[in-house]
Amino acid sequence: MEARTMKTKGRQKIEIKRIEDNNKRHASFSKRKLGLFIKAAELSVLTGAELAVLVFSKLEKVFSFGSPSCETALDRYLYGSSDLSAPSTSNGKELLLGSMAAMQEQQQNYLEALNGLEEVNVKEKKAVDEASDLGFWWDRSFENMGLDELMKFEAALLGLKENVEKKSKELPSNFSSLPFDGHI
Repeated sequence: MEARTMKTKGRQKIEIKRIEDNNKRHASFSKRKLGLFIKAAELSVLTGAELAVLVFSKLEKVFSFGSPSCETALDRYLYGSSDLSAPSTSNGKELLLGSMAAMQEQQQNYLEALNGLEEVNVKEKKAVDEASDLGFWWDRSFENMGLDELMKFEAALLGLKENVEKKSKELPSNFSSLPFDGHI
């Protein structure tokens, strides 16, 4: 039976600190914003809570999610009641139109986030596929690597060498006298 090898690292705990790479930071922002909105929607559905979530991106774009709408939840927070006669809503028609506009905006934000997440997933899958096409990392050509990559490659090779030496010392002393026909 053939042993399966993992192509990716899988889900791992990450250190919470600023992501320096702009592309990675944007991808993380998109994924986490979508996750935040999904959790907010679940909280609203499960508990009936009225809520508003506002997210301001680094580029000063505003993303919002609210249930039943951001406007309604913020009015309730600002004016202390869910009364439709709160100062910011003069009549039911304006409230309905505002709620519909907010819902359309939320739907648009959701679709944009979903599309962004799909793009990120496609890029990640493509990168994994390309990496798996190259075979083992030590088989990669180093001719096109930059200095930083070469230094990491060298460190990885030295680590591999140390591991092999360590494992060879753990082998029984009579291991070399065992029959070996050259095939594994």
